Amino acid sequence: MRGHRTYSPYGYALKSQEAVGFNGAHLDALTGHYALGNGYRSYDPVLMRFLSADSVSPFAHGGLNAYAYCLGDPVNQQDPSGHGVWDGLLMLVFGRLLGRKPMASIEPTYTRAFGFHATDGWNVPSLLSGLNAGHSRAGRQSLGEGTYFGSTLEKVLPYQRQAIDGVILKGMLRDDVSLVPNVGYKADPNGVILITPAAYDVIKMVQEVPAGATYVSLPPTGIFARKKTTQRSTSLGAEAPIDAKDRIRETRTWQ
Repeated sequence: MRGHRTYSPYGYALKSQEAVGFNGAHLDALTGHYALGNGYRSYDPVLMRFLSADSVSPFAHGGLNAYAYCLGDPVNQQDPSGHGVWDGLLMLVFGRLLGRKPMASIEPTYTRAFGFHATDGWNVPSLLSGLNAGHSRAGRQSLGEGTYFGSTLEKVLPYQRQAIDGVILKGMLRDDVSLVPNVGYKADPNGVILITPAAYDVIKMVQEVPAGATYVSLPPTGIFARKKTTQRSTSLGAEAPIDAKDRIRETRTWQ
């Protein structure tokens, strides 16, 4: 009689002597790791992440986080090669062949505001659709290339007055990540915040902050930092929210 095994969404199961495990991948009985891509990368179902960086991250289809598994959605996606997920049409085709419907992906949420951005009115639709390299400028800014924010409304009011049909937008940080100081963002003691291009994918611009949102204060970086922050992430601009006290100085309800 064939037995049945139960796995967590990320592939964890009790110890077994079986050579084939979650999603048909080879299971190392000694370490409990999966060897994906014919041994290219080891995946740890307990840590829910790869143990080595993806060679096609962060600028190719490997994604921003070089250690992430299935882009955080192992229910609807697979990564048999260790280089990128199978989703979309492939999942739909195989799901229909197997008589199953893929579950709906969980959309990222943004309930943490971190700053204000003044811009020309004609530029609003582009910003609301997402930050991109076209919003980055280098040269005259003190913190380098990227998109600038003020930590308070008063900080950006002068820029709104100088803009053509000036509008003030708010920046929201994706809930499942925390910005890495000096990599995903830079900040000075005067309330100037720079979001670097590496973190554009986890930032959302809005005209109105949603009800119940909180405001997070990003600590100064570089020579302005009060203390050294240990960087535990291997991604460029963002990481899973580890040791939030080291990342966020203050959190309060948005008013």
